[in-house]
Amino acid sequence: MMAFVTCDNNNEIDEPDNQPAIIGSSTYIAAKPSKGFNYGYYYYIPKNINGVSKKYLLVEPNNTGKVSDDIKVHDDAAYNLINSGWGKSTADELLVVLLVPVFPRPTLGNSNLHVQALTRATLQVKSGKMARVDLQLIQMINDLKDKCDAIGIKVEPKILLNGFSASAKFANRFTAIHPGLVQAVAAGGSTIPFYQLLP
Repeated sequence: MMAFVTCDNNNEIDEPDNQPAIIGSSTYIAAKPSKGFNYGYYYYIPKNINGVSKKYLLVEPNNTGKVSDDIKVHDDAAYNLINSGWGKSTADELLVVLLVPVFPRPTLGNSNLHVQALTRATLQVKSGKMARVDLQLIQMINDLKDKCDAIGIKVEPKILLNGFSASAKFANRFTAIHPGLVQAVAAGGSTIPFYQLLP
């Protein structure tokens, strides 16, 4: 089974499933249902990551800002996020490994199925590609940690989460469900009644 890597120049190259992480270039990892995630993700590792003793993995959930059944729309948004002034420059400044998942935001009739906000309806999806995207994110995190380990970059067990608007809701809800996995969360532009944090 081969995945694909998309680097800064937007060229794709074949990547074996167990390839170690690439430093200094945004990289795409394709979906790996056998490893527990049905959507791909992007990551970026700063060249100077070894300049800090504690290395954290920062997750920025993708937030396309609109609905679309075309996964390429959401992929493009995630790619732009990690390659934007915010993505790489923040990772470089904080010296953290950055992960951006490519989750969909479908136009299904159920308006509560807002995957990129990790709504209750999303958490209740039990089968198919969108089943428990929070657990899929955990597997993406584990996959990236394994890649980092392969090149001697040992990231901390707990992650950092950042988000704004829908991705802030995702970050808050993910933290409420999996508090033992999160070191810190920064969420802006999100007002959620506490009962909505519960699955």
